[in-house]
Amino acid sequence: KIYEIILIGLFFVIALTLRPNFAIPILVLLIGISFYFFQIKKSIRNIFYLGLGFSPSLLVPLHNYYFGKTLVPITSSATIKYNLRNGPEVWKDCYNASELACNQIIDHIGIWISYKEPWYLIMFLLLWIVVFHKSSNYFERILAISMISGHSLFLFYEGVPRYSHGIWIISFISCIPLIRNIIFPKINKLIKNLK
Repeated sequence: KIYEIILIGLFFVIALTLRPNFAIPILVLLIGISFYFFQIKKSIRNIFYLGLGFSPSLLVPLHNYYFGKTLVPITSSATIKYNLRNGPEVWKDCYNASELACNQIIDHIGIWISYKEPWYLIMFLLLWIVVFHKSSNYFERILAISMISGHSLFLFYEGVPRYSHGIWIISFISCIPLIRNIIFPKINKLIKNLK
């Protein structure tokens, strides 16, 4: 339905304005949904409606330009050193065998995927299984890819709960079909075989 497609775009705008770190996952979802409409449904009109729903996002850079006299797509805080803890220069130093830089990266990643809480790592690995598993449908794969892209930001930005937990929750939701249909039956089968 037309209004549902417009609402999807509008919900993406709301998510983007509330959490700018959702920008890359939302971009992946927009591309994935647009590809579905174009290639599978053969409906360019639906891409237009999706774009119409997402069009209020243009108010953000217009607002930034009007009040700040600088064209900023979403927020200027993305380039602040305090937020960009593991910038490209840190990764470059680690690649060049700087022990200090490599330790900084390991500590930084430990904020996003806590080494003391292995279910984070399990959930991240499950996203990759969703992407490549033959039973996953198109939208499950697109959602998993968008979540992986969202997690990739935390290789550079600090993955504290206020930024990362939204993506972790959606990651869990996107893995539920895999857990319910593939993993639980295999665990049940293994338990029955052990009895």
